[in-house]
Amino acid sequence: RAPWAMLRALGAAALRRPALRTATSPVATLRPEEPIAHAIAVMSERGVGSILVAAHSGAIQGILTERDVLEKLDFNASLHSVSIESLMTREMAMQRAQPDSSMGFCLEKMQVGGFRHIPIMDGTVALAMLSMRDVGKVLCLEHAAVAHGSHGAADCQPAEETAALAAATAVTASDLSASRATRVHVGQLAMPSCIEVPRASTVAEAVVRMREWRAGAVLVPARDGDMSASRDRFSIFTERDYLNMLGSPARPGG
Repeated sequence: RAPWAMLRALGAAALRRPALRTATSPVATLRPEEPIAHAIAVMSERGVGSILVAAHSGAIQGILTERDVLEKLDFNASLHSVSIESLMTREMAMQRAQPDSSMGFCLEKMQVGGFRHIPIMDGTVALAMLSMRDVGKVLCLEHAAVAHGSHGAADCQPAEETAALAAATAVTASDLSASRATRVHVGQLAMPSCIEVPRASTVAEAVVRMREWRAGAVLVPARDGDMSASRDRFSIFTERDYLNMLGSPARPGG
């Protein structure tokens, strides 16, 4: 099915809202020559998953995301010797939105490009950054309102279903766009987006698995063995956890 038809299947009035009203992620901008250590520190401190990269003239040259760090950073590299430019997604590959773009338009762009962040631009000025987390929150709130009778929609499911979908850390833009998010249970999207690693795995081993599957998180059993023996208790290691670990002063080797 065409991406736009997939979006219509979501059936959420929220997707017609202006994306600018929904974007909550502050826009952080750094220079391409700055070390990746600085970018990681900024993202960790501000709690954001992306940074715009701009030249001294202000021209946007690219975007750096948590996924870029997860997939491209060499395990043995010094964070102070790797430049932002070497890991960022180049400007020509970026997706952008306009101030009057709708949520649905942005979600389609994210699905087609495989991105989870899209800057809302007014010419060359970045007004806001829309993330998949923003999309999930809005869908959750919209369906909570439907469940409480604030809106009318015959084909909507209970708010808990959408809340579970929005809260699932490994659900990607592609997962959300390619599914009937208001009708499909999150468990049906859990594989292969959700993968697991043994409890004794190192961070490097977990990151390798995430790279292999292009996943944003892995499940970690609380007990020895696999998830079948630990269904009632487990942890989730996400790319945000990886970013925070890299930015920790206690990280060996800087």
